[in-house]
Amino acid sequence: MAWRLGDGVGTWLVLGMLATASAAHAQNATLKYGPPPAWVAPPPALAARAPSPGEPLQVLLWDEQARLEPAGETTFYESKAKILTPSGLELGNLAFLWDPQTESLTVNRVTLTRGGRVIDVLADNKFTILRREQNLEQATLDGSLTATLQIKGLQVGDVLDIAVTRTHHDPLLAGHPVLASRLPNEAVDGAVRLRVTWPKGEAVRWRTTPDLAKPTLSADSLVYRFDGLGPVTPTDGAPAHYNWRRSVELSGFARWSDVSALSAPLYAAAEKLAPDSPLKAQADKIRAATADPAQRMLNALELVQNQIRYVYVGLNSGAYHPAPADKTWARRFGDCKGKTVLLLALLHQLGIQAEPVLANIGGGDGVDQQLPSLGAFDHVLVRASVAGKTYWLDGTRMGDTQLAALEIYPYGWDLPVRAHGAELEHQDRPALSRASDDVTMQVDASAGLDVPAKVHVDMLIRGDLAYAGQQLLAALPPQQATQVLKDDFAKQYDWLQASKVAWSYDPAHRTLLETVDAAGRMDWQADTEGRPIHWFEVEDGQFGRLKPIRRPKEQDQSAPYARSFPFYNRWATTVTLPKGVDFGIDAPDIRVQWGGYELERRTRIVGRTVVMYRSGRGLTPQISAAEAAQSEATRLAFHPRAVFIRADDKPAKPAAAPLLPSPKPEDAEGLLKAAYMAVATHAADQALAYADQALAARPGWDKALTLRAALLATEGRYAQAADAYAAALAASRPAPERLMLARVEVLQAGGQSDEALRQVAQVLAAYPKSAAGYVQRGQLYLAAHETGKALADAETAHELAPGDSLPLRLRAAIFWDMGRKADALAADRAAVAAQPDLPLNLTAYADALDRAGRTADARDAMHEALLMDPLNLETLSRAAFLDSRHHDYDAAIGRLDAALALAPGQPMLLNERCWTRALADKDLPAAAKDCDAAIALRKDYAEAMDSRAFVSFREGRYADAVARYTRVLALKPDLAPSLFARGLARLRSGDIAGGRADLAAATKLDPKAGDIYAEVGLHP
Repeated sequence: MAWRLGDGVGTWLVLGMLATASAAHAQNATLKYGPPPAWVAPPPALAARAPSPGEPLQVLLWDEQARLEPAGETTFYESKAKILTPSGLELGNLAFLWDPQTESLTVNRVTLTRGGRVIDVLADNKFTILRREQNLEQATLDGSLTATLQIKGLQVGDVLDIAVTRTHHDPLLAGHPVLASRLPNEAVDGAVRLRVTWPKGEAVRWRTTPDLAKPTLSADSLVYRFDGLGPVTPTDGAPAHYNWRRSVELSGFARWSDVSALSAPLYAAAEKLAPDSPLKAQADKIRAATADPAQRMLNALELVQNQIRYVYVGLNSGAYHPAPADKTWARRFGDCKGKTVLLLALLHQLGIQAEPVLANIGGGDGVDQQLPSLGAFDHVLVRASVAGKTYWLDGTRMGDTQLAALEIYPYGWDLPVRAHGAELEHQDRPALSRASDDVTMQVDASAGLDVPAKVHVDMLIRGDLAYAGQQLLAALPPQQATQVLKDDFAKQYDWLQASKVAWSYDPAHRTLLETVDAAGRMDWQADTEGRPIHWFEVEDGQFGRLKPIRRPKEQDQSAPYARSFPFYNRWATTVTLPKGVDFGIDAPDIRVQWGGYELERRTRIVGRTVVMYRSGRGLTPQISAAEAAQSEATRLAFHPRAVFIRADDKPAKPAAAPLLPSPKPEDAEGLLKAAYMAVATHAADQALAYADQALAARPGWDKALTLRAALLATEGRYAQAADAYAAALAASRPAPERLMLARVEVLQAGGQSDEALRQVAQVLAAYPKSAAGYVQRGQLYLAAHETGKALADAETAHELAPGDSLPLRLRAAIFWDMGRKADALAADRAAVAAQPDLPLNLTAYADALDRAGRTADARDAMHEALLMDPLNLETLSRAAFLDSRHHDYDAAIGRLDAALALAPGQPMLLNERCWTRALADKDLPAAAKDCDAAIALRKDYAEAMDSRAFVSFREGRYADAVARYTRVLALKPDLAPSLFARGLARLRSGDIAGGRADLAAATKLDPKAGDIYAEVGLHP
């Protein structure tokens, strides 16, 4: 096998060289003493320089010589070092570790040179052999032996000379000798040599790291010779393999496929079951429990994870040889090889395609730059396939209960094990699209600024960390577990006193939830400028200082930089202020990509509550040196303030000191400013009046026209909004893309699809790379069920803006219209991965999951969206829709009540509550009141008019329902559900011919027009 020589104080010493031996069962427990092999050349001459001040010892010789033969490798090591200080005396504690089945160890020499006299340490001192499992506490059985010797009388000034020879013969690797050696990274004042020889005619491949010059080569040897070496300067921040220096590899393997093919018979033989194997009965039980192949695979994985405890078994050359499946099952323990073979046996019994794959726990950074060898891998797992989908199954993990929740592994380089061989594969690890931890804090200060606030905190952890945390807490007595959580909370939030702490674990989703109820006095700080206001810093709102991504100039400036990856953390804090307090937010919204990370923060005010959301996410495992240099400009410009709430609990009375004086009729700028102020206070009518006055003062002013158009669109007055946008565009030259797109949007909303298509064509002519333009045209094509054209536009938009989730959501909608459910779900999932910080993406994905029949996952995704922004009106609305779809009307109405408490009088929310009550067929007077209020606020609000007609239908007032539906259809003739509902009302009022005509016309427009009514038991 390959020997990896570790860095550290003793890298150049024999004990450091030998401490990395492989493990095996002891057959030859004898440590040999004798001369070096005959092929060992004399040491190079010693020409040491003066030692550097303060060094504990001075290396005078580092000599490694190896002989590679088909049967294996023999390596001779010699080092000489002079003890310079008392701390250097630790060199006298010798310990050699070796594998007695595949290796033999011969001590050639241990001498001291003192005052010109050579002292043979071994003359009256021998090594003690210890038969002890070095890593038993890590569940490791490897049968290794340790030879120890404490050198007596070692003194400062002595020169210690150690020489040993190791012979390694593993029958599995016969014909494939492998050697990996690393020249010392530390400074060596004396001679350094690496000499490797092999029989002439043997095919031995070699490779060195780029920092080494070409060695001296002959037909049967490779030699490096140095008169002293300086220390290696590591490259700060670089991926691990960039700091793999002074390394030399030699291998008898021609290619990685040879390694794969060599391993295949071992796994094939080990998974074969005896005729009476009890594992066949276990497979029969799994088969009988379910007919679903995917569930059978999961049940087999759970069996291996839960009933076979992990113990590394390196006995009997077990480093590479898996134990037979029957044996692992009988003794109920095994390592990754044993568990993999057991799982393969079960899966193949169940008819599931699966294969073993060699991997590296650390990802195998740089494996592709190494020569082929088995030693490149330290793990093996199973790759299985069900219905064309690949699953990675690791029997050494614990707690995997859902295939959808599996944390995909391996990442990095791996090697499939196949009889005909396989080449290296690379598995890219995607950026997280779901936070590994979410922290939500609700601060209720409604009782007053000068009294302790009530605080509730939810800390949600996902994945392996959640499982590990659950294991830790479950192992503690309940009181102690609670105290651990309280102590941890107190460290994070020292201004709060926890009164109640609880935790729960959800095995289905692998989530650990800690909830804390607490109280604390908010730290309101006086204004530094002496104003009568106070400031409070919102918890968890800071990003901290961004550190420069650079390294000292003497290091390799071209090397990439490794980044923390993957990670994704989120915080959401809400602070509710008391009535009578004038307050605001002082913090800019932020979304920035820097150095392979994405940072986002947004704040807003909803009613009397301040909402702060912050996240940090890793986008890539490494960035190039050029990207690091580019990130510096972003870092220097990035000065985000903490999020502060500005509060004045004694605001001046408006009558005494109005916040904004009434602008004069000729003051266009002041009138427009007043309009924006009215928008901020949700006074839409007043805002529109101010905008009109500003236009009267400055006719044709594009800014006022734009605001007026947006306000008209908000009120649903789409035709007027389209005219206002047209006027704004006429006043703006060149026409801004955003205004052109806004006009297309209101034309589409107003039912003018043909005109919207003409206008979007003008947008794309003026802005051919407008991803938003292609999205809007795709939406228009989709509405007309021209799915081919819509999909082409969605793909073009995605190519133009690959990081934008909107084209992906459009693609999902198109796939749903085409009946391609799997593709639609994948597109919605991709939208979440592209922009996971947008609650809209998660709510769309939740809807997709629900439509695919995965209701539990849909509710989980919707809950996550609410975690990100608990007071997001659109998210509350969509969550209510999900509840309503499953006839949980009370929950839906409760969410809409909460949304309307935050935004009283919001027409869309009033309409939704009206519709939900009508679907539930309960509290119909309240439903009618909601609809009437929505219609009063927004004239010609067709959707609210439709809901109001349905209320009349539910009340049995069919003639009134028909009249109301007729008014809706006058506004939107192609609204198929309204036409269908009018048909139902006409049938019930006795107009059979009219009812049938409406139903036929509605079904022609949309075959699914009546589905929503059928779900609540309303049929023709």
